[in-house]
Amino acid sequence: MKLLKLSVLLTLFLFTVSICNAQSKKSKKTLEQKSSEMTGKLNKEVNLTATQISKVKAINTSYLERKKMLDDKIDALKKGKKKLKKERNTKIDTVLTDKQKKKRETLKKKKAKKKK
Repeated sequence: MKLLKLSVLLTLFLFTVSICNAQSKKSKKTLEQKSSEMTGKLNKEVNLTATQISKVKAINTSYLERKKMLDDKIDALKKGKKKLKKERNTKIDTVLTDKQKKKRETLKKKKAKKKK
C-alpha cells in the first residue's frame, strides 16, 4: 500500500515538473516576429491591402523597438530604486539601537505577511 502511494505521488510530481518545464521553454520572439504577428492579426480582422500591410508592419516594428527601450529604462530605474532603498535602510540601521533594529525588522515581517 505504501509503495502504491509512493508511486502515485512520484508520478504526480514528475508530471508537474514536466509541465512546468514545458511552459518555461517558450522561445522569445524577435521584434520582427512580433511585428509580423501583430500585423497578421490586424490583417485578419480588417482585411488590409498589401500597401497597408507593409505600412502597419513598419509602424508595429517602430512601436516595439521604442517600447523595448522604455522597458529597459524602467528596469534600470527599478534597480536604481532598489539600490537607493537598500542604502537608505543601511544608513538608518547605523542610527538605531539593537532593540530598535529588532523592532523594525519585526514590523517589516508583519508588513510582508499582510501583502501576501
